[in-house]
Amino acid sequence: MRLSWPYVLTFSGDLVIHAAVLAVPSRKTVELLSHLVKTYPALLEIKSVEQLTPLMLTYKMGRVDFAKVLIEAGAEQTPKDGSWNNLLHLVLQETPTTEQLKPMLELLDKDHVFRMMKERNSLEHEGRTPLHQWIVCSLLSQLKSAGLTMP
Repeated sequence: MRLSWPYVLTFSGDLVIHAAVLAVPSRKTVELLSHLVKTYPALLEIKSVEQLTPLMLTYKMGRVDFAKVLIEAGAEQTPKDGSWNNLLHLVLQETPTTEQLKPMLELLDKDHVFRMMKERNSLEHEGRTPLHQWIVCSLLSQLKSAGLTMP
């Protein structure tokens, strides 16, 4: 998934960790992110205009190395966006393969994962659990790649 800078940035410098998460993944960007979370730990839970914390953004983008840095720095593992999506909703929206999903799940506290699997998002999104979200997104992705649409 490719997101643009305006997706997350405002006029405030409070979103510098978000900006680092949006950078091209490399050893240097992981080092930069590590430095930022040590220097500005209060910014770990700041939400963007899209109501995403830096950890939520890493899960949405499937960036395991960045997620590991944020979790080790103490980022909250149970945030929700404005539509009540949790980390599992966000990562499953992108229909990851097992190889992509497994390391993302292994980073999280197992009690949190169990609880998040049962949580529903807002009624605006049909009150889906993460598994339901994944099934719907997978179906839509397959239909789109076949040139079809939902009735």
